[in-house]
Amino acid sequence: MPLRALVLLASLVAAASCGSSGTSGEPSPTALPSVSSLLPGLGNTGSQLVAQGSDGFTDQVWQVKCERIQPGIAPCPAEGAFVRAWRVLGAPQEWVYSTPQLGFAFWIGVSTNGYVPDTPGGDSRLYQYTYRVALNLTGYNPASVAIKLDWAGDNRFDGWRVNGGPLRGALPDDGLWTEWKPLTIRGTEVTFAPTTNTLEFQLTGDGVTDGLIVRILSAAASRR
Repeated sequence: MPLRALVLLASLVAAASCGSSGTSGEPSPTALPSVSSLLPGLGNTGSQLVAQGSDGFTDQVWQVKCERIQPGIAPCPAEGAFVRAWRVLGAPQEWVYSTPQLGFAFWIGVSTNGYVPDTPGGDSRLYQYTYRVALNLTGYNPASVAIKLDWAGDNRFDGWRVNGGPLRGALPDDGLWTEWKPLTIRGTEVTFAPTTNTLEFQLTGDGVTDGLIVRILSAAASRR
């Protein structure tokens, strides 16, 4: 079957079978099809999940690390080291979400509700979150990489970076979770390696429904 037909079939099956799992009207994670990428390792947030019993679902592709910014506040579930991010269930209604026609992408965070347990809240700079995905460019020309994506985050966006480089594209806290933000990443503008690379998004928040959503619109590179 042609690839276009397979993608259309997956979208139709998922649209018909998915129910609502939260106030935002997102499909159930148990009904999600597998989502692949043109570049190995890269994928939408929340689209490739592993069930963790009754606790929820973790992301096979995206990881998260959390650090406390303010002293004396509650520790973060993903503090100090990268762990698999959790799919946020019951996302707030004001958070954007992706439709099957645009590719499955869902909010991820340090917990299934996006909360840091026992957080005092009230200050959007209590916790710093780093979300990470790895892509393998073995056999590709790193300078030819072109990735187009949309993202949204809660609360503040400190920027994105490749392979631990400088943060780029910081934005103020201004309803970043209510609409998609476009981003294009080119190998002519950042340094990709010819092997494994990391793409990171850094945000800060108050520990109350903090999260990130990314959907890959296109991702390609020429073969070496």
